[in-house]
Amino acid sequence: MQAVSVAILALAVRLLVPVPAGLAAQRVEGRVTRVVDGDTVWCEDAHGTKLRIRLVGIDAPEVGHLRNGGGSTPGQPYGEEARRALTARVLREAVTLEVYGRDRYHRILGVVYLGPTNVNLWLVESGLAWAYKGGRNDAPATVRERIEAAEHEARRARRGLWADGNPDPMLVAKVCAEAVLPQLKGSPVARA
Repeated sequence: MQAVSVAILALAVRLLVPVPAGLAAQRVEGRVTRVVDGDTVWCEDAHGTKLRIRLVGIDAPEVGHLRNGGGSTPGQPYGEEARRALTARVLREAVTLEVYGRDRYHRILGVVYLGPTNVNLWLVESGLAWAYKGGRNDAPATVRERIEAAEHEARRARRGLWADGNPDPMLVAKVCAEAVLPQLKGSPVARA
């Protein structure tokens, strides 16, 4: 029992401390138990610890969400396709995680491997996600470069979301927000 407690404590410390640039990521074995969307999954490690993983270096289109009090917010084009593809690929599968720290929502930032396949890269190659272009990107330079090259190739080949031309993730998010804002008119959220 004490060995299990020490192992869980060691894993928690590894997952809470960011990996300094240039050092190897921590590797964790687990099984995917839930796919939230095209860039977030839940895994369970060998000790039964539940881990919320944000696929580092990529950004998949958002899926629609139910709102408190009824109704829903629309998702972005290809959001459901990305979630379905990721679900078909990794749900209930044993995976290896390369952990690079945590984001502001306390999700573990990592690369998910299914056998030798880098799942983060596969999503971008398939045209189901963009290379992450937001603020902080904890993916190491080599991972970012491979993902950016994969996005360039998917765009050139017009795969997935690139089939519709040039889907700017921020523009798509703005269009989705504009569809929701009229529904919020007069609500406490709109007055904030």
